[in-house]
Amino acid sequence: MSVKYKLSQATEGLIERLYARAGLWNRFVYAEKPEEIIQQISMAGEPAAIPELLSILLTGDKQSVEACAEAIQHLTQRVRPAEFSSFEEFVRQNCTHWQPRRASWYQMQLGDIRHLADLRGAAASVLGMASFHKNGRIREGAVRELARIRTADELPFLLVRANDWVEAVRLPARNFIMDRIRPDYVDHFSVWLPLALRLEKASRGDHTMIIRGIRELFAKRDVRAVLQSGLEAEDKLARRFCFDVALNLDTECQRHAILTAFQASDIQVRKAAASRLAAILPAGEHDELVVLARKDSCASVRRAALKIYSEKFPERAEEQFLSALLDSNIAVREEAREFFRKKNAFAVRRYYIERLQAKDIRTLCPAIAGVGEAGVASDADALEAFLASPSPRIRATTLRALGKLDADGHIDRFLSALQDSSGKVAREGTLVLGRRANLVGAARLWQVYLRASHAHGKRFAVYLLARVNKWDSITYLLQSLSDSDERVAELGRRYVARWFARYNRSFIAPSAAQLAKLKSVLDERNLLVSAEAQRQMESILKSFAGAGR
Repeated sequence: MSVKYKLSQATEGLIERLYARAGLWNRFVYAEKPEEIIQQISMAGEPAAIPELLSILLTGDKQSVEACAEAIQHLTQRVRPAEFSSFEEFVRQNCTHWQPRRASWYQMQLGDIRHLADLRGAAASVLGMASFHKNGRIREGAVRELARIRTADELPFLLVRANDWVEAVRLPARNFIMDRIRPDYVDHFSVWLPLALRLEKASRGDHTMIIRGIRELFAKRDVRAVLQSGLEAEDKLARRFCFDVALNLDTECQRHAILTAFQASDIQVRKAAASRLAAILPAGEHDELVVLARKDSCASVRRAALKIYSEKFPERAEEQFLSALLDSNIAVREEAREFFRKKNAFAVRRYYIERLQAKDIRTLCPAIAGVGEAGVASDADALEAFLASPSPRIRATTLRALGKLDADGHIDRFLSALQDSSGKVAREGTLVLGRRANLVGAARLWQVYLRASHAHGKRFAVYLLARVNKWDSITYLLQSLSDSDERVAELGRRYVARWFARYNRSFIAPSAAQLAKLKSVLDERNLLVSAEAQRQMESILKSFAGAGR
């Protein structure tokens, strides 16, 4: 169970003191009263203490029971709506673990439910705890008593029981929830939306009716303020639900939702807003919302805005697509290139080459990337100078572009990238070389490994060595096990283990030179190899001995 439901030592101490002083004799011996300790437990604010208090509701005197009910109410209110389902599981599991002091709660009878219902203001919380009981009849009785309460304190417990595994509990809970889906309860449903929306993925029974009812409630015009408040809800699922409702209402509501979405950090709601934007824009009338969408940090939103310009504002489209040629995202750049390709009246390749003179990195990087995407092999010469740039971003972008234009003609450049101080630059070189590891050769890659002055360069070299032919690969991988950097050595061990796991996938025999070198390396590194790997390798070497290759 989550650590947040683990009691602190201080609260555990309070609980031990509570049960030590709960008896009649101890009331005379000790000055501290049980209800005073219960109040201290309540003030500690740890909901995990609730299972320890439940039995007192049935066995304590009047003062203890009232203090216990108030403590349970206070502690229950500290459980966040999104965590309520897991909290129910915690309480239920803890109450099924037999302990003598929990016996009365464990053995609760239906008649005890009425006693709990008489606890006035705290009745919803204590009945709610009963609705978590292991006994289905107790849960059913608690749900029916909860239904008599109309303060909304009962709502989270009914929402949990709507997915009960016993139909006699589940169906009444569902009906009681449906009875509460009305405007005077909309504020309460807004609070408990994270718990209610959990029912969408619940597997016990069909909860479509509840979700549809809540959706229809939130769509009512007279609760619009609650819906708009939900657009800024802290809980992700609740926030997205409110946006989904708002984006399918009238134009005024949609407009407000879209404007709010473009100011939000949640990419999903911004994507949803962009998908609805075209539908609310007046024909031929430019709108500030399109401008916001074009400036959005999410590439999908920017692409949606480009489509709107293309379809609704053709007179402004070329300007927008021209700027999109230098977008930071490849998909947006491709969208822009396709726009001009259809027009067949704009030299995109030349445009990118001309922009290589830019000093602004936000323009230069997309221009370099664009040359790689729209250029030809001979354009690679125009990019090589950027490999000396002090900016890792420019160097990495240049390597990616060279890999698209003429990878085989720039092998040395990619190998040199493995020596770069920037891991991102070295990674770009590695990605290109990964498909050409055998073309480079194991011996050359090993030299790169030996010369590498940065740990990431060594790790990338080992990564590439694992991709050359298997007999050269294992020889150099074994040598990497002695690296002083444990991260490099650990990577080597992983690839050695993978080599053995995949050994039988091909039946290429080693040459005599490969076999001799492998044996020599194994003799030198035998202490670095596991006993099982040593045994396997000796068996492999023995099988090829005397082959005369």
